[in-house]
Amino acid sequence: MEGTWNVYFENEVVSSPWNTHRYWPYQNENIRFYGFAPAELSDVYGGMVWNDGVPSFDYKVPSEIAEQHDLLVAVEDVAYESYGLPVPMHFTHALTAVNIVMDDIPGFELSKITLSGVKDEGTYSDGQWSGDDATMGTYVLGASNQIMLLMPQDLDEAATITVEGTDVARNKEVSVSASIGGSGKSWKQGTKVTYRISITTTEVEYVLEIDGSDDPETSVDNVPYYGQIGRSFGVRSYKKIYHLLR
Repeated sequence: MEGTWNVYFENEVVSSPWNTHRYWPYQNENIRFYGFAPAELSDVYGGMVWNDGVPSFDYKVPSEIAEQHDLLVAVEDVAYESYGLPVPMHFTHALTAVNIVMDDIPGFELSKITLSGVKDEGTYSDGQWSGDDATMGTYVLGASNQIMLLMPQDLDEAATITVEGTDVARNKEVSVSASIGGSGKSWKQGTKVTYRISITTTEVEYVLEIDGSDDPETSVDNVPYYGQIGRSFGVRSYKKIYHLLR
């Protein structure tokens, strides 16, 4: 099955069931069938380019998650002895499904999750991806548990997940980042990767506040217990809970 392949037909759009008839092009020669789906991608990315009978195509992952596709590919070798028999095409996933899940954290309101520093385009040829590592993409999720269909790759140290939101207890905007790359980490073609964001540490602060006096002696640490007939104070006590994310 090695050597140069001659192109018999190309860029033929089919749907299941596909029923067509062609003569076997070369006697005692085998045929290799290539396919990808959805077919609409050929209009977006220019279809296939042939090199020694082997097709390849360029692909760029859309930055908008709603526009990302589950890219499917198939390669089937058919021997001449199978002449006249149906050809089953076994499609596999060419991309990596990446899911970021954030636990429900009391007192924290999520604004967005950003994945950055990952390669977003490449060339697919005969089961392998190649491309320019300098081309990086950024993907923004407005909620937890959204699946992205991204480029398989070795993850550089620049690959980062950033969580932004509001710490309700402190009434403060929070931004936390973590690197997910380096040290041989990678996304494999046709697999699903899940990152889970949760709590590592919870800190509790107890607060006692007294209102109603401008006298510095009337403080939380020094509340007079005499000579205050007819005077009113407002007393509040509560606790603050701080969550550290990981």
